[in-house]
Amino acid sequence: MTKSFDFSPAAIAQLAHADVARALAEDVGTGDLTAGLIAPDQGASAHVLARENAVVCGQAWVQAAILALDPQAHIRWHVQDGGRCEANQVVFEVQGRAQALLTAERTALNFLQLLSAVATKTATYVAVVAGTRAAIVDTRKTLPGLRLAQKYAVRCGGGTNHRIGLYDAVLIKENHIAAAGGIAQVLQQAAKMAQEADFVEIEVETLEQLAQALDAGARMVLLQGVGAIAGPVVGAALVGRVGPGALFVSMAVAYSTAGLFAVARMFIRAAAPEEDRADFSPVAVGGATVTGFEADLDDLYPATGGTIEHNDGAVGYQERGPFDRDAVVLLGTPPGRDVEWRNVLAALAFDGFRAITAWTADDFTRALTTEDVFALLRHLELPWASYVGAGRSALLVARLAVQHPDRTNGVLTIVESGEAPPEATGGPSVDDHVAILAVDDALWDNPEALADRIAESFRYRSATR
Repeated sequence: MTKSFDFSPAAIAQLAHADVARALAEDVGTGDLTAGLIAPDQGASAHVLARENAVVCGQAWVQAAILALDPQAHIRWHVQDGGRCEANQVVFEVQGRAQALLTAERTALNFLQLLSAVATKTATYVAVVAGTRAAIVDTRKTLPGLRLAQKYAVRCGGGTNHRIGLYDAVLIKENHIAAAGGIAQVLQQAAKMAQEADFVEIEVETLEQLAQALDAGARMVLLQGVGAIAGPVVGAALVGRVGPGALFVSMAVAYSTAGLFAVARMFIRAAAPEEDRADFSPVAVGGATVTGFEADLDDLYPATGGTIEHNDGAVGYQERGPFDRDAVVLLGTPPGRDVEWRNVLAALAFDGFRAITAWTADDFTRALTTEDVFALLRHLELPWASYVGAGRSALLVARLAVQHPDRTNGVLTIVESGEAPPEATGGPSVDDHVAILAVDDALWDNPEALADRIAESFRYRSATR
């Protein structure tokens, strides 16, 4: 296999031909029984409309599917690969034999939908880091047999390809380190084959391992499990040691130490909207905050919510983020911090949490109760959650931790810097049972950093989970 793929028009056409040949063999088999009901010489024309705004990709695959069955078919494209289309816009028109068009339709549309979804999702992340030196790069987590097609779609969406496969670059992970006997040892072996690879990258999980990797000569480091806020700190601390141009990559965010510009890494899989989300965490770069990414957050994880009525009242809620991740529930609102609290919710969603905020919907003068929380958990089908208490709900998280540990994954109370936590008039106190985070104005103004501090509190689940 060649070391790289040039993605030239000729190479893409050849790739599409091979992909389509496999797809048609799988779909058509010995013949399309239903299309056989149509007269062989009957002609037809059709056009394909976009159902929503998208970045188009897959022209070569559509062409290959249709022309394989009707070489005389005529296809006219209104939007080229990498171009944007709007909902209800015509993407392409086709004229040819009805039998051929009917048989090729599903294969052609499968490729067009899949690749356009990847290109569109890539473009969403590219827009987030527009105006910086950032690059959105992909991984090997692609559909089997369609890696090059999806890598091409990433490029159409404005992204950058990382390694194509195991043969063109070295990415050293924890299992490689363990098998080789350590970081220094594995990097020593990697140096012997560096000339054969596009790059050598090593994954580390602690700052101690990072120091070991740098001491052993690493120039590209994947920071696995390091919070987004650690990226620029690490970069700033080590730029003097390794010099400009070295690259530090977090699982979600990378930083070029030359300028500390965010570089997001996207985990591209199948078509949106059900595709797995990239573990993408925007950070404050050049003064930008999460509020600058609200449009992209709405695209990734639109806010959902409603009102839940129960015997003792009603609770309102809003949530963002992936449904299959750990839930963090923000209970109450810090006085005068409504906007900041909403930004923290968004930042937690960007960090990969199922972020939820709750409030009393029947009587805004009363504080949330355990009954409100349990009604919320039942409605969202959550066995437990981590809770962040603020304002009048600060004491509630202490009650949840002490009285309902089976429904509690972690608790944290947020107070204004310089203020004491609320005192209990009966029941568990915050001081005795809950971690307390004092937040000053600077931290309120940086919701990404505050979200990281909250996430750090819930990094480890209890042994009972």
